[in-house]
Amino acid sequence: MITKEMIEEARSPKELRRFVTEFIKDKNKIREERHKGFLKKGLYKELIDELVPLSIFCDLQYNDDFVVNLIVGSQPYDAEVKNKDGVVVEKIEITTPCDGTSNAEEARQVVDIGYANCHVGSPGEEVEQLIPFIRKTCEKKTQKDYGDCILLISIAYLPPCEEFKDIYDEKIQKVIQVIKEFSYRAKKVYLLIAYEQHIYEII
Repeated sequence: MITKEMIEEARSPKELRRFVTEFIKDKNKIREERHKGFLKKGLYKELIDELVPLSIFCDLQYNDDFVVNLIVGSQPYDAEVKNKDGVVVEKIEITTPCDGTSNAEEARQVVDIGYANCHVGSPGEEVEQLIPFIRKTCEKKTQKDYGDCILLISIAYLPPCEEFKDIYDEKIQKVIQVIKEFSYRAKKVYLLIAYEQHIYEII
């Protein structure tokens, strides 16, 4: 079971990354919890779409003199980073552009029959298919004021074969150019490639 208190607890970056990794590993062993994760039921949506990228980003950006916590709710940002004196030094807004309809259908198939329909495509196609959703998300973000926040855009896809790495790198550069098409009211804008655990500073 996942609770609000569990995912909002303040932790150091390394503690947060360890919690996320171990929690997902443990829950994947329990069929009912694994299915809730696939379907992003309840707080699993916040865990997958916000806490996972937050844990990667903060582990890369901050040392363990800081603590970070997710905030579940409708406030104008998703997380806070505090220094050792408890002072908020950063606010982070997290967004994970994706084809929600298609992902939800595939998740239902996995839960119902144990697998999803197989898609055959060319290398990097899944990144290319994300671009319309990234563009739509970025456009929405320009309509809000994140002047005192970091905007973290996270995208996730399966690790490519090494022989196709250059193709994926080209696709990521295309994504970066799409994000740069827009003007944001934010302190900084970052792109996180989850599987690589790599951050690109866009603005």
